[in-house]
Amino acid sequence: MITVQVPATTANLGPGFDCFGMALTLYGRFTFEELPAGLRFEGVPETFCNADNLAVRAYFSALKAINLPQAGLFLRIASDIPVSHGLGSSASLIAAGIFAANAAHGSPLSQQQMLTLATVLEGHPDNVAPALLGGLTVSMMTDRQAIAVPCPVSERIHVCALVPDFELSTHRARVVLPQSVPFADAVFNVSRAAATLRALETGDCGLLSIALDDRLHQPYRQELIAEYAPVRALALSCGAAAVCISGAGPTILCLHAQADFAARMTQAVSALHHNWHVLPLRVDPQGARVLEEGAL
Repeated sequence: MITVQVPATTANLGPGFDCFGMALTLYGRFTFEELPAGLRFEGVPETFCNADNLAVRAYFSALKAINLPQAGLFLRIASDIPVSHGLGSSASLIAAGIFAANAAHGSPLSQQQMLTLATVLEGHPDNVAPALLGGLTVSMMTDRQAIAVPCPVSERIHVCALVPDFELSTHRARVVLPQSVPFADAVFNVSRAAATLRALETGDCGLLSIALDDRLHQPYRQELIAEYAPVRALALSCGAAAVCISGAGPTILCLHAQADFAARMTQAVSALHHNWHVLPLRVDPQGARVLEEGAL
């Protein structure tokens, strides 16, 4: 039996569409135990108590990569990561399964091999990379292989996630995106993405307020998020250096350097129609980790 902890993740970070990902101090805990046969679940919604569960598929994909037999599996989940809210809930399942299977059998797979397996299941590396590796990563694909580049983040940078009481499916958030964008918009995003990395590294909130802008996905997706405009305005008035959509939404991410930002934001959103849960977070530097390990 092995228990692993995997962080929530936020992707895109404004101009880093499908490339930037960052691990956050919000976690899911997953316990796996190999069985002679069958599947057993605990803490899992009934809809996902089957072989299509992403954590189960990920665990078995890692066993296959290690050339080990796939039999039965027990899975227990205790997660604080909200589902369908743009905080990497599916990536946490995939990272947990692959990382746990690998750790339980002596870690024969490298980080690169685990990332490749996770990307196959997730379809893109932007969330699974920080879920496995921690911190801020820039991901790219080459010859069907995912590459994740770690990037530093200043300790001055704080993160606050504003999680609403409604969901937004990734599919719906993808449908609203255009098939092509103007050349000027592409140039706009390249410059802002590069500047964002520098701003995060140095903790330059002034630069971050300019750099964390986007023309590729947020102008289209913000229309799907109820109260996006007033929430963004409130966040900026409370001292946020920059505001962006977390992943595909509907969670809104605030980057700041204010000690009392979360308290002020909690008060500010209390008058809105929807319930916005204010989560003060930091960047998780480690990624997936083993919490407890015993005999299989």
